Amino acid sequence: RLRGERRRGEILSAEATVREAQATLDSLLAGPDSSDLALSQARMRIAEHELALADLSLDSATLIAPFDGSVAQLNLVVGERVDPNSPHVMLVDPSLFYVDVTVDELDVVQIRPGQPGTLSLDALPDRPLDGIVQQVSLLSGGDSGVAAYLVRVQVTGDLSDLRSGMSATALIEVDRRNNALVLPRRAIEREGAETFVRVLNDPAFCNLPAAERPPAPEWSRVAVELGRSSQSTIEIIGGIDERACVYIADQSVVTDPLSVPLPGTR
Repeated sequence: RLRGERRRGEILSAEATVREAQATLDSLLAGPDSSDLALSQARMRIAEHELALADLSLDSATLIAPFDGSVAQLNLVVGERVDPNSPHVMLVDPSLFYVDVTVDELDVVQIRPGQPGTLSLDALPDRPLDGIVQQVSLLSGGDSGVAAYLVRVQVTGDLSDLRSGMSATALIEVDRRNNALVLPRRAIEREGAETFVRVLNDPAFCNLPAAERPPAPEWSRVAVELGRSSQSTIEIIGGIDERACVYIADQSVVTDPLSVPLPGTR
């Protein structure tokens, strides 16, 4: 009965199971099939690309500030359409302030990055701030045919009360002369290539009280060598010394021409 037809089907089924198991074992021992391996690698690359696309979509949906700061204005409203041409978020970095000033072509050639400056703010008239030139524009942007250039001055002083958009002017120091001998520009006269001043023959004239000074004193022309200049004063580097009594023509009132604070060079 065990070897009869009744059991033959069971034996054949068991033998088929054994052959299948043997085939599986032989396949495992022989290593992966090249086509199966290629298919698995292709599926893995597809999965990697899908992961990269998901990361890109996540990055596109995330707003990341380009610098550390505070959100000063938010122009996004839930449910409203976003205008792609307007700023969505306004960021302010309170640790850094600068002023862009316009300088004409005659003065910009004297300005270099690193030069010190002083900033005056309309909102803080009694608190001048230190600054330093950061950059000078290479392109002009003047109006009415006048070439002018933007110069950026970074504030290096106290930033506690500063706000973005405040009006300010900058005084940039392009040169420094210690213990320099200066005269008002109107004291300098020119004749051809010669530059001279009028020096009074009586050196005691400048020490006289204003009421005792004669209206038309005698003077001599003395050639001088000029140095740097500002809008109102000019440096004398040769020809006279600090003891000279200089006469300024066409000055109807006797005053000290340097009694007011000297404006700095722009």
